[in-house]
Amino acid sequence: MNEWTVEFRRVVLACALRGDLLSTLPLDPEVFAGPDGTAQPPLQRIATAVVEYWQAYRTRPSAEIFTQLVADACARLQDAERAVVVREAEIVASTQPPLDTEFLTGKVREAIERRSMTRAVAEVARMQDGTFDPEAARELVTRSFAPIELSASRRVNYLADAPARLESWRRGDEMGERISTGFPKLDEALRGGPTRKEVHYFLAPPKGAKTASLLTVAAAALRRQFGVYVATFEMQAIRMALRMDRLLSRRSKDELNEDLTVLERSFAGLRAMGAAELYIDEFPPQLPNSVAEVRRRILDIRRAGGRVDVVVLDYLNIMGAARDEREKRHELPRISREISALARELDVLIWSAALVNRAAVNKSVIRKTDIAEAFEVIAVADGVVAICGDPEMVRGGTRRFYVAAAREEADEVRAGDYRVDFARMSMLPLDDDDAPEQTDPPADSPTQGG
Repeated sequence: MNEWTVEFRRVVLACALRGDLLSTLPLDPEVFAGPDGTAQPPLQRIATAVVEYWQAYRTRPSAEIFTQLVADACARLQDAERAVVVREAEIVASTQPPLDTEFLTGKVREAIERRSMTRAVAEVARMQDGTFDPEAARELVTRSFAPIELSASRRVNYLADAPARLESWRRGDEMGERISTGFPKLDEALRGGPTRKEVHYFLAPPKGAKTASLLTVAAAALRRQFGVYVATFEMQAIRMALRMDRLLSRRSKDELNEDLTVLERSFAGLRAMGAAELYIDEFPPQLPNSVAEVRRRILDIRRAGGRVDVVVLDYLNIMGAARDEREKRHELPRISREISALARELDVLIWSAALVNRAAVNKSVIRKTDIAEAFEVIAVADGVVAICGDPEMVRGGTRRFYVAAAREEADEVRAGDYRVDFARMSMLPLDDDDAPEQTDPPADSPTQGG
């Protein structure tokens, strides 16, 4: 590994800290070893600390945790050596990963494979000194010389996998188990609801019922015995729980203060139907590497025996990306990509929300073009549902769902009208006779989605 420059090694560690390198490759700290293969240079100490943390928690360390990891790694060093390691850690922390990591990933992959081969040859040589087992030696060498598969890749053998696909078609769940949204017309538009490994967004203006919509999705999953995880970057966890109380009981704050009987019955009903748990975590707005922190919390829940099938993130615009971007318009697509990767990795359905610009507030239909940077965000989303309401609808307490984008189903589809009661956090479907008159813009309107 001596052909790597110090600068390149720093960039590799920067990708491990703020990129996708750790989730893509089994990074081996020994690729940072000194010329004799035994020394512990500063960058190898740092790499060892980062990789061990990843292996323990399956998430990248935050800036604060990284500082603590470095301090722990230096605890038994002499002052001069400790100062060198700390300085290197500061340089690594300030190093920006490249936008295109394909070349870097390839170089790291080659180094890990070469290191694996070297270890295999050394192990076979040691076998010669004892009882030599040719079969074991052959297996060791074969395994060590096999190329590393990038964990992000997935493969389908079309014909070999055909029987399993046919069975899925027969069951009517070719895309996987459908998870109801709790909104009848929306479920109908999505053919029963979305599935695991998908990411869907509600599109809404400020105060546009996004949290009520997200909580309705969470409640619907909870009632169907799915484990639900809610991460709020906007409010305290207890306040989110109190909103869920109002939604489940369909009672306002004043009504619950007067009588808790309905809420108590709601809890009893959930327990009787075998509902899983609803976990609610709060995070500060603009938390750097927000998705990684959510991932760590979910894995903690699973390690403790809990279940998480559906994840709700409230909400995209106030989350932070894994790496700093100069402009928010670049950060939102990056966060969206990180959320998409999380859904696939953890095998969960993720719902979040994104704010539209002010010009969209007075529309009965909000389309893709009404969210800043929508095309990049929507490009990695599996579905986008606009929560629409022109002034007359808002005055009447109604909202219209409109499927602005859908990867697997038809988009530009109306998905029901709902009466919104913010006091009770309820969104109840309207009969077609009660729904506001359709006032969609004409097909040649500049707001028409593509």
